[in-house]
Amino acid sequence: KVKPYLLVWLHGMDNGSIEPGYLTTLQKRLRHRVIFLVPMSPQTHEGVHYNWACAFRKQQNKKQLGFVHGTLHQGYLNSLTAKISDLAYEFDAERVLVMGYSMGGFGAFQ
Repeated sequence: KVKPYLLVWLHGMDNGSIEPGYLTTLQKRLRHRVIFLVPMSPQTHEGVHYNWACAFRKQQNKKQLGFVHGTLHQGYLNSLTAKISDLAYEFDAERVLVMGYSMGGFGAFQ
């Protein structure tokens, strides 16, 4: 039995979803069984905005660069990485891949 890959796909700044067809294309190009995790960035809460694990207030979002002037939200990073670890273990994943589009690429870098 071939162990699957766990692929974490992070959306861009628009919080848009990924088309299922794109996920199918990714799986075909990887030529491997893939389990996808497609989390959403946290919603604005108490005046704090999020671009993946970067939290910022409106005043910090100069020229739409809140992700540069904000701070990492360690609680969110810890929760997300714990979920990824749990799923990798549950599915006995051969490897974990993290990628994203635009701001999702920035989130993958974090």
